[in-house]
Amino acid sequence: MSGQKYLVLHEKGWKRIVAIAVFGIFVMFAGFSFWCHPQADDFIGAVLNRKYDFRGFQSYVYQTNSGRYVASFLADFFFRNGFLFRHYYLSPLLFIAGTIAALCYLLKTIAYTLSFQKIPFLQLLFAAFCIGVVVLSVMPEPVSAFFWFSGAATYQTGNILFLVFLSQLLRTAPPGRKQLWNKEVLLLMVITVLLCGCNEPVALLAFCCTLIIISPLLFKSGYPPLFVGVLSGVFILAIIILLGAPGVRNRAGALHFNFFHILKAGAYTIYWMARALWYLFKTPLFWFFELGVFIFAGSIGSNTALWQWFKKVSVARLFWSLLLVNIVALYPVLFASNGSFPYRALNTVVFVNFILLSFFTGRVGVEYPGIVKLSFYEHIRYPVFFLLIFCNGFMTGLLQTALSGYFYNSVMKQQETALQRAATTGVRQLNMDSYEQERVTVRQLLLQQPEFLYFKPLEDDKTYQYMLEYYHMDTLREGNRLYYK
Repeated sequence: MSGQKYLVLHEKGWKRIVAIAVFGIFVMFAGFSFWCHPQADDFIGAVLNRKYDFRGFQSYVYQTNSGRYVASFLADFFFRNGFLFRHYYLSPLLFIAGTIAALCYLLKTIAYTLSFQKIPFLQLLFAAFCIGVVVLSVMPEPVSAFFWFSGAATYQTGNILFLVFLSQLLRTAPPGRKQLWNKEVLLLMVITVLLCGCNEPVALLAFCCTLIIISPLLFKSGYPPLFVGVLSGVFILAIIILLGAPGVRNRAGALHFNFFHILKAGAYTIYWMARALWYLFKTPLFWFFELGVFIFAGSIGSNTALWQWFKKVSVARLFWSLLLVNIVALYPVLFASNGSFPYRALNTVVFVNFILLSFFTGRVGVEYPGIVKLSFYEHIRYPVFFLLIFCNGFMTGLLQTALSGYFYNSVMKQQETALQRAATTGVRQLNMDSYEQERVTVRQLLLQQPEFLYFKPLEDDKTYQYMLEYYHMDTLREGNRLYYK
């Protein structure tokens, strides 16, 4: 057997191994969906859904809580008639499938718009699953991004729509375009409105990315200024609806607009931006993925107009623009929240920066082609990728959840059965075994709670009153603790 033929067979063998590993990881990850249970804010949505019709639900949330109209629509849709509580496993499965589908759409768009090439479906799916593993490895809190509906509907929906937004933008804005209005442009506007209705970080990051990076490039390429103006106008209008909600204004009214608060918000912005970048840079799998983007971008010899336009983008300007996008987008959020920033929101910042840094790495690869030979990378990519998959904290959490999740699921099912039985029989007071006592058995097997099963003990959950109201109860005794509605 010749050396070249051996290398080809060697590479195909490793590709199959990586494909099996990646697919197995997602099967296991998706399997945790059947161990998930409603928690915390899920009960708030369920109780409000009982009280109000669709219009009343949206009005109440907008008036008292936030302007996240897409998240509130999803909450009302899935909580209607108790559907989500009966089929809670569907929520994680839909968000996992939606993320993979959005990655496939972006990869397909990039391949076609930059080189007019179509990727075979299985190869496209394989690439999306591999990138999905990288995304899960860099996420600060994957559990709230997928396995808790209230968190996923708000933040992971935004992440998915951000991928769709970028894909649609690439399809809509090729250089030298003559026709302005068509179905692609209108679809982009609709996606923009939906994107801004998910949460504040993704809306501001996408808007700043459009305003600071994309718009100047469109102007330079001779694209009609009217399109840029309309797109920016749609962003501004949607963000006004998002941030102009009375509930948001009421919370902002308690802020102190003084010099110290302004400086403190700036310090928080730098801190959280550094935290987001740290989650990326501390992950070896991320660096190896970016190396692949760097090498492949430098080896592409495309003559498409969009690729030639991409090659003209200044590397230095793109670098500073990325920093500016993060600062301008995060500052108002942290100013309004007084520096508070949950990890489920940090997921979005990490996710968006992962995508933007990949584009930046591709541009650097175009600037410095041939530093690392493509043939060398092709020989090592699958063995090294396989090794790095199992050398990160995500895999530790995955295996730990697989071992202990069954027992925690049993505890949660027992508690839910007791609560449901009490609600059905009209019992207004219930004595229930303490979760801490139930957890003793689990601790004999593993000391930690499963990392990828979202759970909030009642003593740490400020929304337990809604859980009691959902089950029509007045009081609940859990061990030595007594909870009132």
